[in-house]
Amino acid sequence: MTASKPQSSEMDEARDASHSLARTLATIFGAPLAAGALSAAIALLLPGSKAWSTAIAVDAVTPLWVTLACLLPLARSGLRAWVYCGLLALPLLAALTLKL
Repeated sequence: MTASKPQSSEMDEARDASHSLARTLATIFGAPLAAGALSAAIALLLPGSKAWSTAIAVDAVTPLWVTLACLLPLARSGLRAWVYCGLLALPLLAALTLKL
C-alpha cells in the first residue's frame, strides 16, 4: 500500500488559502502603517508652516488607509500586497533623508 498523493486541487486550495491570509494580514496591518508612513512623508515634504502641513497629512491618513484597505485584497498574492505597502513607505525614507 502506498500513501496517496494529495490532489492538485487540494494543493491549490491550500496555496490559495495561505495567499489569502497574507493578503488579509497586509490589509489589516500593512495598510494603516503604509498610510501613516505616506502621510508622515507628506507632512515632512510640504512647504509652508508645520501646522498646515501636519493638518493636511493628518487629514490624508484616513482616505489613504481606506483606499489601501480596499485595494490590497485585490493583489495577486500576499507578497505583492506587502511589497505595495513597502513601496508606499519609501517616500517617508526619502523625506527623512532629505530633512537630515
